[in-house]
Amino acid sequence: MLHNAELASTQRAAFECTPASPRSVSSYSLNTLPVELLILIFTFGIADNPDIAPALSLVNRQWRAIMLDLPSLWRRLHLSDANFNAQRLRDKAALWFARTRALPLDIELDTCCRDSVLPLLSYMLLGVERWRDVSYMHSRLRFSTVRDGEQPRLESLLVTLAPKKTITSDLQNTSTPPASPRPWWGGADVPMKKTFQANEERLKQIYVLGVRCLPPPEHVAAFDSVTTLVLMSSSTECDFPMHQVVPFLSAFPALKDLELSNFNELFLVNDPEYRPDCPSLRPAVLPHLQRLSIRGICSSRCILSHLTTPSLRVLSLVHINSSSVYYDFPHPGEHGDSDDESGDFSRSPWTDHATGMGLRRLFARAAPPLRELVMDYADLRTKDFRWLFARLDHLELFHIVASDMSDKVLHALEVDSDVVVAGSAEGSEAGAQRPAILPRLTCLKLAKCQKLTGDAVVRMVSSRVRAAESGRVAAFTELITTECLQVTERDHQELQAIFPPEGRLEYAPGFED
Repeated sequence: MLHNAELASTQRAAFECTPASPRSVSSYSLNTLPVELLILIFTFGIADNPDIAPALSLVNRQWRAIMLDLPSLWRRLHLSDANFNAQRLRDKAALWFARTRALPLDIELDTCCRDSVLPLLSYMLLGVERWRDVSYMHSRLRFSTVRDGEQPRLESLLVTLAPKKTITSDLQNTSTPPASPRPWWGGADVPMKKTFQANEERLKQIYVLGVRCLPPPEHVAAFDSVTTLVLMSSSTECDFPMHQVVPFLSAFPALKDLELSNFNELFLVNDPEYRPDCPSLRPAVLPHLQRLSIRGICSSRCILSHLTTPSLRVLSLVHINSSSVYYDFPHPGEHGDSDDESGDFSRSPWTDHATGMGLRRLFARAAPPLRELVMDYADLRTKDFRWLFARLDHLELFHIVASDMSDKVLHALEVDSDVVVAGSAEGSEAGAQRPAILPRLTCLKLAKCQKLTGDAVVRMVSSRVRAAESGRVAAFTELITTECLQVTERDHQELQAIFPPEGRLEYAPGFED
């Protein structure tokens, strides 16, 4: 709640935004009118233009007293992006919420530009529990509500991004939606009104459609209540706009679930976005983030390198591999940027390198206690797999699809009690045991990993089954191998002989294309 001094300053700022001032009207004769009649005049004037409320309260003491004593005169908040000024609009929303006290508020969103929806929405959330009627354009927003008796709050925000060229051409004829609706398309610009309090519905989720450019942090108020954020792009022209996304994420301090998805009609991974200033971009700190999903994004290094996620539990990387094209972008020269010494084959060497370096920065910065890692058409270099596995002491589930990982990666997961760490005391009976990699791994799913051999899988599983008996690692509960060409039925039979009987063991043979 604003204090009196702050309210006065805010009121003056709001007054500067109003189109007309009653100071030009002689107030001498009006002061002789009964208060009741003045209130009626104010009510009719505000009904025609709610923005005159601050100006009315600055005319004289009597008018100010009336405006401050009657919260009902402030029950309409009109937010427009005409002559957009972030600070003034934020002050205006704060003033109206303060003046209405506990009364419900009607809000009018007047947005000519799609990119202004998110800033205006962030200012409205200051008093979300008091929303009554919200007027907006159907092509800009969708509201999702529930009836559960809880306090109204925005928990989930979904934003669809669209190329500037496409949005411009579509808006030339908004009355006719495209023949093939796109994920970001909101339809025609039809005025809509959503009522919240009459039917006891509470706000839970908002969809913001067709944003061309995410707002900079200084243009938005913090989305303090949002715990789930989905940013989805349908661009066929370029990759995900990481240099807009990373700063924008700083407006979500309570975020727990984050999904970044790049969908397009051809299901292609676009060329990565390259910016020479990428290393200087300030990382987004998300202290409560637990789930991160990245889908269809080639610029994986940029996003992973600029997140600080100390509480991350689940990481999903899906369809982020490009073709065998090698982009001639200079590397920042960070530790690990050198070529992979193993020389293993890869169908996507550039994205393997980029994803691996991004993961190195992500886990070096905060060491999150990751429990689940899903890599579906996402891959790493051998040395990046080894580096990462050595730091995932809490990982319980690893699911990988269409990887070119070699037997060397599985060899790193073997647990051998006879191994002596270099530098152990000479002459000791057994020396020091090498620490087990992924000591809590219980669920392993390998699909379409065509460079893995059945012998390597059997050796790795055998070593971990023995180590589990001595308590060095957790026991396997699930092992699934699907369409791996070099894992045969014979290998599966060997696994059946050693796999814990209470566990789930599944196998599906692979076939040549």
